[in-house]
Amino acid sequence: MKRYPSTASISFKYTPGCLRLITALLTGLVLLACQAQSQTLPTIPVTGSTNNMAAAASPGSFIGTVGNWFTSANTNLPVRGRGEVSLGMAYQSGVNIASDFSVRFKFPLSARSGVFAETVTRNAGINGIIVSEQIGMGGYLIPASSPDIELSAGLLGGIRMDQHTAAFTLYGDVRKMLTPNTFAGLRLAYEQDGAAIPSAPVLTVCTGFTF
Repeated sequence: MKRYPSTASISFKYTPGCLRLITALLTGLVLLACQAQSQTLPTIPVTGSTNNMAAAASPGSFIGTVGNWFTSANTNLPVRGRGEVSLGMAYQSGVNIASDFSVRFKFPLSARSGVFAETVTRNAGINGIIVSEQIGMGGYLIPASSPDIELSAGLLGGIRMDQHTAAFTLYGDVRKMLTPNTFAGLRLAYEQDGAAIPSAPVLTVCTGFTF
């Protein structure tokens, strides 16, 4: 697992809506990891005040909440703009390893799809130390049934400055509009930077704005 030399915590201020979304996403990711390791969650009985019905804690309920939010369509908040700026928190094996700042410029090929160029700067969180700088390209798609969601995938390449090695990232992400000009998203990436042993996937939760 990658560990960047950071002793300072990374903190950001979010609106209550964004904070609730990020909490739900991280909860779902933790539960997914638990399921992948075949860990069993205990059943927690809950007694109702009137009907005495028992309810069991279900990982699917949390994951389903996140999934339902991303798959629900809001036609009043279509994805717009030719550019996106985002700030995210990167997690690997459940540990916050860094923060990512990205800028994306889109070049539409149709009303709902196109290509983009993107740059990502990774900060270790200690005195503004830049860990890596990468630039790359990818493609995006806005589903006709969910105009407020943007699906994309891309490939980045650059340099990891603390190790003086080349760095490459293959990723896929989903972004959903929160307001006419802001969004929240989740990225799953596989990163390779010259290490002898391939690293675990990196999950990044981000918020940003369009322009």
